[in-house]
Amino acid sequence: MVICNQQIIIIFLIITSLIVFIYTLYEISLNNQRKLLITIVDYRWNPLVNIPVQFETIDEYYQEYYTDKQGQILFYANNNLNDTELIHILVGGINEKISLLDKEVTVRLSTINRDTGESYDDDIFS
Repeated sequence: MVICNQQIIIIFLIITSLIVFIYTLYEISLNNQRKLLITIVDYRWNPLVNIPVQFETIDEYYQEYYTDKQGQILFYANNNLNDTELIHILVGGINEKISLLDKEVTVRLSTINRDTGESYDDDIFS
């Protein structure tokens, strides 16, 4: 059986179309993921850089991230989680429960100034 140029072109077009189709499906699945933007700030609302933040979901999924230069983390939630389920985050000794309905959350660590290391007492906040 001899393959002619026309068959080679058709096979090439089919393979190229399949690759484009698979790539498009991959991009769509990435865009459908639920995103949660977490911002970590200190007492003076300054972003905290390179702070470890631990995430734990109801299905025992655990992951640790570090904040970027703006004190932010972009967390992608699993699509198998319901909107009513909560994500537990632990940062700087603070344990917060966050709903998946939230799109952006700011956690203010109000007891320590990361620039100077000084501790703030409760009198400052009253």
